[in-house]
Amino acid sequence: MDFNKEQILNIHEKLEYVKYDDEGEITFYGSKIHEILGHNNSMSMIYFDQRIKDNYYSIYNAFNKYFKNVSIHFALKCNYIPACIEALFKVGCSVEVMSSIELQIALQNGFKRNQIVCNGLGKTKEELLQELENSKLIFIDNINDLERINSLSLDLGKKIPIGLRVLPNIKSSSHEEVMIKPSSKLGMDINTAMEFLKQSKETNSNLNIIGIQFHLMSHLKDCSLYKEYLSSIESFLENVYKELNYSFQYINLGGGFETRFIMENNNIDISSLAKIAYDKLKNLPYDYELIVEPGRYIMADAAVILASIISEKKSADVNWKITDIGSNILIPVPNIEYYTIPYKLNDGNQPWERYNVGDATCAPSHLCKDVELPSQLVENKIIVLNCGAYTSVYSELWAFKLPEIYYLKDDKIHNIFSYNQFRQLFKLAYGYDI
Repeated sequence: MDFNKEQILNIHEKLEYVKYDDEGEITFYGSKIHEILGHNNSMSMIYFDQRIKDNYYSIYNAFNKYFKNVSIHFALKCNYIPACIEALFKVGCSVEVMSSIELQIALQNGFKRNQIVCNGLGKTKEELLQELENSKLIFIDNINDLERINSLSLDLGKKIPIGLRVLPNIKSSSHEEVMIKPSSKLGMDINTAMEFLKQSKETNSNLNIIGIQFHLMSHLKDCSLYKEYLSSIESFLENVYKELNYSFQYINLGGGFETRFIMENNNIDISSLAKIAYDKLKNLPYDYELIVEPGRYIMADAAVILASIISEKKSADVNWKITDIGSNILIPVPNIEYYTIPYKLNDGNQPWERYNVGDATCAPSHLCKDVELPSQLVENKIIVLNCGAYTSVYSELWAFKLPEIYYLKDDKIHNIFSYNQFRQLFKLAYGYDI
């Protein structure tokens, strides 16, 4: 998504809670940065309670409009911050976890057994026992883990309910950058899944397969691709029912949606994707609970970062602005862009130019590419957007300071992570006083 001067000046049209006031200062839900943070003007990350809740209701209402039994399971790997998870818990969101650590996080945030589903691979016997006790369903994605859980069922002397993770069969070559490849470690192919379901039915297996999960994409913002994805799911489910008389109590469509404001600025509304899912699944001849597992859609645009420009340079024909916020929290992963906008607008005579924005690491990476910014920024401050997902959880104690983290709820600001805590972590990890 291109960010030019006109789009930045009208940022509220892209992200409604962000707006420049009449004095040219950025506001969030009507409040200025200095009103939110007080006198603190240092590198800071702010999460917004209201946006988290709005994003949850956006996707829940979209799917709930078409499906009579739907649950939204937030992908916990996206964000561990207790205040963020508490906000989702209070509005009725459920969670998806991929490890025993994440299961503990979910339980400590108050989620009950029927609000947790488990994914992942390479589970130990101890992990499987813990997940069986504390979640409504475990989705298994490979034969080796199926054999392990089958052995466990024999030890326990009872059938174990599970789900299978299946990779839909999509042949599209125009969206490979957002699709999980068939050769990846995730999920089983359709033929393997069909064969296992057949064997399970014929042998009266100790595994009671009551759920099916599909997850194929990341950064999805294309209706045609989602339609192809759901067509493959529809075909698989119809074949399973027709050939094996197999129905599922849970159908899990996974997640993989792009950031909400990016989707909407690509003229893709989450309701249109929910309608596609409904149209493809409405003829299934049995009742089921639909599970959706968003992460980025809920959390990415619910946070911003206040940062400073600490240097500028020109390489070949490219202008660079160097910022103090680092890739130790703004992780340089494929298909993600962090959008930078001015903290405050200067007078109308100041020229704007195209820049790459990067951190001070000795690595050939960028945080934001080819963005239009004023040549002279007021107070040399910028705001970074699209930074709430997979950032704090992937952050590293490496080379540069991490930002202080705040949480804004009901016009009250709460400090979540301070620079003193960063220093303590560094001391614990490496033994250095910094």
